[in-house]
Amino acid sequence: MSRSINKKKNKKVVEKKTIVSIVGSSLAILLMVTGCSISKGSEQNTSNVTTESSQSESPNNESGSGSGYKDGTYTGSASGFKGDVTVNVVVSGGNISNIKIESTNDDREFFQRAESVIDEILNSQSTDVSVVSGATYSSNGIIDAVNNALESAK
Repeated sequence: MSRSINKKKNKKVVEKKTIVSIVGSSLAILLMVTGCSISKGSEQNTSNVTTESSQSESPNNESGSGSGYKDGTYTGSASGFKGDVTVNVVVSGGNISNIKIESTNDDREFFQRAESVIDEILNSQSTDVSVVSGATYSSNGIIDAVNNALESAK
């Protein structure tokens, strides 16, 4: 009799663990899917958003040092999520010293997340940086616009 009761208890424990695992997995999947989707209620048109990020110059300010770019201010554009992203890139001492977003039509919520690639570009002195999850198109728009601007600086 006690053996039969133990089997029933063990079976109930296993059933509860299975149910908890299924519910937990379902919630995790639901959160991942909703985190990556675009909600129509949160879309906002943010034409002409202006953002500026800069990095201090290296001690060697001679043109031709650093990444090998010519000093100056260069403009580049590329496709973002909802149209073109336009940036101004300042090269000083051969290094990328400032990136300013001149205009975009992307949604503010997503574009603000994507702007973190600017600091990554400045810190690495390269556009070979990771895009921001959930703001992939906006991130690629910024990266491609900077690349287009830097083409003129070579």
